[in-house]
Amino acid sequence: TDIGLNESHTTLNLTTSLVVPTDEFSVAFIAPPSGNVVIEFQIQYGAGSNGTGDLRASLSTANATTGYSALATHYEETYQAQGARNGFETIRGAWTLTSLTAGDSYEYWAAFATDSTTGTPKVRWGGTSTSRYPDFIMKATALPASITT
Repeated sequence: TDIGLNESHTTLNLTTSLVVPTDEFSVAFIAPPSGNVVIEFQIQYGAGSNGTGDLRASLSTANATTGYSALATHYEETYQAQGARNGFETIRGAWTLTSLTAGDSYEYWAAFATDSTTGTPKVRWGGTSTSRYPDFIMKATALPASITT
């Protein structure tokens, strides 16, 4: 999934509750024979005018329209930002899923939040001109059966 490729700049002000920004922020795949995949994402995060909040990211089993629904709490992760006031950083993260049923179809959505709304932290993506934001990218990659967890 690549959202923002030649699309308008988009920004979402974050809250302390995990939110799926748009129904498009998903990845759909068929589980490989191993039942193991890694799901990776990329998004740009701005810590806001105070630079105090960290980015939180999670996997949801529901889209933006339905509302965030945690796949499992151990997929809720914190990504520390640089903390620079009004600074932006492209964040890349990943989740490893195991014990999926080979051949079954799955779809998961990325959700984001911050631990502090002071200074209006946000995520942003896309653009149709120069100085565009990095695209939101989400992908699933098959892993072998013999992984260490």
